Amino acid sequence: MFDQKTNSIKQLWKNLNTVCSFKQGKSRSNSISKLNVNGVTLYDNKDICNGFNSYFSTVGQNLVDDLIKNNKNTNVCDFKTYCPRSIINSIFITPTDEYEILGIINKLRDPKAPGYDNIGPKLIKYIASQYHYLVYLTNCWKN
Repeated sequence: MFDQKTNSIKQLWKNLNTVCSFKQGKSRSNSISKLNVNGVTLYDNKDICNGFNSYFSTVGQNLVDDLIKNNKNTNVCDFKTYCPRSIINSIFITPTDEYEILGIINKLRDPKAPGYDNIGPKLIKYIASQYHYLVYLTNCWKN
């Protein structure tokens, strides 16, 4: 499907949806017809749904219970026994200054869309340039 050179973008997405079953045709079914829970086969949709809910809502506690039961170490649930000691001062971030920040801001491309805050690159550049100009004037005035 994907090796053909004649595939358009639309055809590639259609093929991906077919292969990954994201969009299923009317002839295909997503339903599970039966589920085996603790040796009991469930056929009713509501019972199958409850079986999945029961499994996924208790899987964490069941794993912890099995871990405790199968491990002679009584502190098996104590995170300090398996987490290494933290390393003090394990990260260092190089200090920056206003010129580095202004350089990064000036590299932003104007046609980019704004982010979650709805502030686009043009506005950020304008505010930064005005701030930089005000800082420059303040420093000149002090001297």
